[in-house]
Amino acid sequence: MSHELFGVELPPTIWQQIKKVEPILKSIVPQVYQQLFATVRTSDKFMGRTFYHIQVRERLNHKILYIQSFIYWLVKGKKELVGK
Repeated sequence: MSHELFGVELPPTIWQQIKKVEPILKSIVPQVYQQLFATVRTSDKFMGRTFYHIQVRERLNHKILYIQSFIYWLVKGKKELVGK
């Protein structure tokens, strides 16, 4: 993406590392392009963005923390709406 979007030439050592995770990148790159260039309507994209943010977390514990904070936000927001 850095090469296609910005014309950045990456060193061979970086390309070798990219090749190791290429299957993961092939599933994520279209989503990144979608996030960057698609017209965003919040109601249509909300869960898609949430899944995207979970997927791009590198470590499992970071994914779990993101999900935990998302659930907390959902529950807290509903409680605040009920209280008003």
